[in-house]
Amino acid sequence: MPPGTPWTRERYRRFLRGTLAVVAALEPAILELLADVAPIESLSRAQRLRADLRALGDTNADPPLAAPVLDDRAAALGAAYVLEGSMLGGQHVAQVLARELSLADAAMTYLRPPGVHIGPRWKAFAAALDAFGARATAAEWSAAEAAAAATFEIFAAAFRREGLI
Repeated sequence: MPPGTPWTRERYRRFLRGTLAVVAALEPAILELLADVAPIESLSRAQRLRADLRALGDTNADPPLAAPVLDDRAAALGAAYVLEGSMLGGQHVAQVLARELSLADAAMTYLRPPGVHIGPRWKAFAAALDAFGARATAAEWSAAEAAAAATFEIFAAAFRREGLI
């Protein structure tokens, strides 16, 4: 499905399955390595994705994809940058889905996490990223950039697997 393809419930399910394949692979290391940065939520991202899929009647999520190794804080920040940034765009996607597919909030907890204010969350993450950048070595910058690029790549692989791109 090329970009610009209208949203359908099936396309949304595929988006959720692809996203879950990436998030399930990365989230544990990000939460461990960035415990002071990652917000504590009642449900993890992977749990919210699974709940959204169940709300849509889908219990057949694909297994996680091979993810970049996040073995230090710099790599975890790089991968988290991609995930946190996607939450900003997710706000627009949620508005479109609610309007075009009449989806209830129960099927959009990943895009609209209950009790989470995305703008302030992004600002807090950006502050942590700025603090890292102010003291990071060239090797740490490289690790963060490589992890971010690898995270984008596994999202593309997941969405290809789902037939979205």
